[in-house]
Amino acid sequence: MTPMTEFTSGRRRYLSRAYCLDSKPAGGSRLRPTVVVLLERKVEKSLDFTWWSEEFQLTNRERETVGFLLKGLTSKQIAKEMSISAHTVKAFLRLVMIKVGATNRTGIIARILNRAS
Repeated sequence: MTPMTEFTSGRRRYLSRAYCLDSKPAGGSRLRPTVVVLLERKVEKSLDFTWWSEEFQLTNRERETVGFLLKGLTSKQIAKEMSISAHTVKAFLRLVMIKVGATNRTGIIARILNRAS
């Protein structure tokens, strides 16, 4: 599970998560990890993923699965939230990986964040 930090600035509450994407050698033998820090304002309603889920042609259940993935939940936790098995969650995530062109769970997040920028 991705570590999550919650903090307050004034009256607003925020969630901060860090994701380590790929570690690639940068011109030498040392690895330089690519890290993305996701900072989101904590609100009561769920996040809207319509803009990118339509682009990648995700089903509602795939979109729901990715929404939980972005919140840092494990496959078991996602399965519990969606009332399905962890194997079904992994199947949804594999389909999403194919659709977005990612090779792992973190790659899904990276592709979404790249589309957002």
